[in-house]
Amino acid sequence: HSDMTAAQVSLKNQKDELKKLETPYKSVKYLFTTKTCPNCNLAKKYLKDVEYTLIDAEENAELAMEYGVMQAPTLVIAAGQSYQKYVNVSNIKKYADRVSQVTA
Repeated sequence: HSDMTAAQVSLKNQKDELKKLETPYKSVKYLFTTKTCPNCNLAKKYLKDVEYTLIDAEENAELAMEYGVMQAPTLVIAAGQSYQKYVNVSNIKKYADRVSQVTA
């Protein structure tokens, strides 16, 4: 009998998922934007050195729902069954800064 709650189990699973994301199999990056999103162009600028697919969240509402995207811009990095989300421009910038340090 385990004393872990369901929340702890899912948190542990999330950490395991994040570890999986670090494994070197191909991840796909989606940048969810909308036509009226003021920060989306900024997000695109930050991600200029990152390979990603631009997705209009309104035109692709089903995909946005699948990843739980609630606002634009949101960067989703999907690797197999797991994915990681960077919501809003400041988190996307942090991600882009980290990636550029790795690739620099």
